[in-house]
Amino acid sequence: MKRLCAMTAVVLGLGMTSAAAADLAARPVYTKAPPVAPIYDWSGFYIGGHIGYGWADPNIMLPGGASIINHPQPNGFLGGGQVGMNWQRGPWVFGVEADASWGDLDETRICTQIPTGLTLSCRGAPKYFGTLDGRLGYAIDRTLLYVKGGAAWSHEDFTQIGITVPTCIGTPCTGSAVQWGWNVGAGIEYGLTSNWSAKLQYDFLDFDHADMVTVTNGVSANVFQITKTIQTIQLGVNYRFH
Repeated sequence: MKRLCAMTAVVLGLGMTSAAAADLAARPVYTKAPPVAPIYDWSGFYIGGHIGYGWADPNIMLPGGASIINHPQPNGFLGGGQVGMNWQRGPWVFGVEADASWGDLDETRICTQIPTGLTLSCRGAPKYFGTLDGRLGYAIDRTLLYVKGGAAWSHEDFTQIGITVPTCIGTPCTGSAVQWGWNVGAGIEYGLTSNWSAKLQYDFLDFDHADMVTVTNGVSANVFQITKTIQTIQLGVNYRFH
């Protein structure tokens, strides 16, 4: 009987030892973590196009400093293209960009020269304009918020015909001017794919230097000075090369 009890105790001890060993041998089960999505990369050269709407606010003056009142305020649709380069450092994106637009900004009004009282049919049409800017942006993965600023240029056509004598009677007087100024803007761009992105942008172009303009029909002529601002809202797409 004593022998039977001893054997039973040994068997139970061996079972408990085996169970403890089995517990010690057990290992936790690890699952592989899902791959981390890569941060969107804004670096690289890009090229794109845009459409939008623009409006100009000119100030037209006679050479002596008197103003032409009720002058045209051209507005209309525009379209064009842009090229640029981005460098990304962490969330900060630095870049340069040049764009050019053709605009259907056009308007004709009956304007009056003060103090002469000469009445003219005045047409202004800034058909081509663009910017050369530096850009600074902050990227939140695929979303890029940015500001920009730099130089601006504009080519505008002018037409006048005299309603009261003596200037530009009969055949309209025509002329044009190229102006240089400055530009500031801001926008938001979103990465659609690794290469394609879409943007919404606002630009303010200021040509605050008074440029001399001559319009003539070969027989008579009129001379004036002009300053102006142009504002645009653009919707564009870019293709970026990595």
